[in-house]
Order: sequence, then structure tokens, then C-alpha cells
Amino acid sequence: MEATIGKSGVLIANFEAVCRKVTPDLNQAILLLLTENRAGIPMFMKAASGNVTDKTSFKQVVSEHIKSFKAALNARYFIGDAALYVAETVQELSQQDQLFISRVPLNIGAAKELVQSAPLRSMVEVEGFEHYESVETLSDYAGVVQRWVLFRNNQSQKTEQKTLTRRMQKKSLKEFKELEKLGKKPLGAVHLLRRSTPAKPTTLTTESKEKRAVSW
Repeated sequence: MEATIGKSGVLIANFEAVCRKVTPDLNQAILLLLTENRAGIPMFMKAASGNVTDKTSFKQVVSEHIKSFKAALNARYFIGDAALYVAETVQELSQQDQLFISRVPLNIGAAKELVQSAPLRSMVEVEGFEHYESVETLSDYAGVVQRWVLFRNNQSQKTEQKTLTRRMQKKSLKEFKELEKLGKKPLGAVHLLRRSTPAKPTTLTTESKEKRAVSW
């Protein structure tokens, strides 16, 4: 930590950021935060252990506080990132009649299949968002009927295709140069090695079927 005193006499402390993977022995904490959507005002805040996953924390918050949060703000939708989308939390939101919007993680098989089938699906343009297309499908993940929307950005797709093409061309050119360099090298003497075929093993069986000896 470095500390300096500013012109106003206020002590300014600079903390060096650390990575949890590099320094796992350090005590860490996370902050759970719920905000109001219009002004972004924090409505709920809770400190939690750094060893607790977001998925577990979100489930606990939804179970204990979403009902009062909904009543106080008359919130129609509850919005969260992919950590919100786990079976237990989805079921809890359904039981409390709370609509929600979240990104579906691709470790769910149905979501992965939907993304892979995107080139075969007929999409419609998203009004007000240039280059974007979407398609809707129904899902019953976690036993809750819901609507999934798959979005595709045509501009990003073209950019990714160009990047992939350049990468493949670069790799092909490198391999061609290596092959050309190899073709200029003189070939050495070719030696043919003949391998003798071993005789088939002979099995000698004694009167006892359990005892066998093999000789070559």
C-alpha cells in the first residue's frame, strides 16, 4: 500500500490489486447488491464470504428478500447475470410469481444446442438495434415454462469470419513455406529394414488343464 497526502490535506491510499489465484491465502469478501432499475439506487447490500459462489448467494437472496423487494418497489422484472440462472433459483422465482430476465449459461445442454443450431434458424431483425437478429423458443428448464431469446449480431459474425479467414490463410502460408523448405533439402540414403516374422507360439498342455507352458 502506498499513501500520499493530497493538496486538500486528505490522506490518499493506493492499494495494489491482487489475484485470488496467485494469493489464495488472503481473506476476501464479496458484496451482494440489489439496485433500483430507473436511478440505479442501491436497495439491498450484504457482505458475504469470498468462498461463497454467486449461484449460492443469489439463491439465498431470492429466497429471503425478493418478496419484500417486489412489494416495496412493485418490480415487474428481476434482472441478473448468468449466476442467477440455476435450477433452484429459477424454481424459487416461479414460486413467488416473479418474472425475471437473465442470460442462460452455455453449460446447459439445451442452451448449447440452441446456439449451435443458430445458422439453421430463421431469425427476424430486432427493431431499433441495427445488425441484430433474434429468434424465440420455449423452454421448460427446471420445470418452469419460460421463453428463451437467441440474439445474433451479423456485424460481429462478419468480423469473426474475416478474422478466422486471415488466421487460416496465415497458417496455410506458414505450412507451405515449411514444405517448400523441406523440398529443397537433399534426400539421404534410404535403408530398407526387413523384419523377420516370429514363429507362432506353441502351446504345450499337460494333463492338468489349469497348467500351461508357452514356448517360442
